[in-house]
Amino acid sequence: MRHRTARRTVVAALGFVVIGLGLGLAACRTGATRTDEPIPTTATLHVENRAFADRVIYVLQNGVRRRLGMAPGHTTTELTIPAMYLVGGAPLRFIADPIGGDDAPMSQEMAVFPGDDVVLVIMGT
Repeated sequence: MRHRTARRTVVAALGFVVIGLGLGLAACRTGATRTDEPIPTTATLHVENRAFADRVIYVLQNGVRRRLGMAPGHTTTELTIPAMYLVGGAPLRFIADPIGGDDAPMSQEMAVFPGDDVVLVIMGT
């Protein structure tokens, strides 16, 4: 069985109001017995930080917050969402905690699957 997964992109904008949009398709096709592409186990988080402050990015699942990495101000950063958070499409939220600040916006809850690309936009001032 040959597995091909179309990459899904999920977008969430963080600011005073949280806005999100999820689009995607997943495909599985039978045919050849060998696998041409490896089956992904992780997902990618692209953080577009339009704000001045550097942010520490966390994933929140079942009330537990775990650090994914740093997103410097006015840059786009790519972080990996580990496989342990992607089991069964369990809902995730992302938190962008500013260094030296106290307004830590949180994304809406979304299902993220292996191979997905999640785009997180932090609105700047």
